[in-house]
Amino acid sequence: MVETTTLKEVYPPSGHVQRLYCDVCEGHLDLAFADYRNIVSGVDISIKGLPVLRCENCSKDYLPDHSRFAIIRHHELATLRGSNAVRVTRKPLEKTFPLTKVPFLYDADDYYYIPGLSREWDDGFLTPVFFNEKGSAQIRLGSRVQGVLRVHHIRHDRHGKCLHLLWH
Repeated sequence: MVETTTLKEVYPPSGHVQRLYCDVCEGHLDLAFADYRNIVSGVDISIKGLPVLRCENCSKDYLPDHSRFAIIRHHELATLRGSNAVRVTRKPLEKTFPLTKVPFLYDADDYYYIPGLSREWDDGFLTPVFFNEKGSAQIRLGSRVQGVLRVHHIRHDRHGKCLHLLWH
């Protein structure tokens, strides 16, 4: 059975700040891609591969704000067309951030869907970067910046390759 919700319930709650921790068990949320299907204020919306924040501890999914806005936009377009259904397969973002000449591995979806990273200035600056699990990486900074790169989380990319997600 398809769940039913109102458009008002899809909007981010007023004053709510999205976090990287589960509201139920305080576990860490990972970016995942799920098939979404709900009847939203009379429009049957189905999106394959919608980004969600998933708690592996209690199997709860949360909608990132950008995913909420995508659902709202699809509802708006369906209403304008006079349609009562939307079927979409989401494609990964192909956006690049030309901040450096170093060919870092990154995924623009991380930047836009992990809470606290995207901002209106310095687009892409806080994007997490990946390094292959095997081997090591040496980074030479072009300034006297001091900092430590730590493995924050290990995840697999869309092709099943294990990558280290590093934050500084």
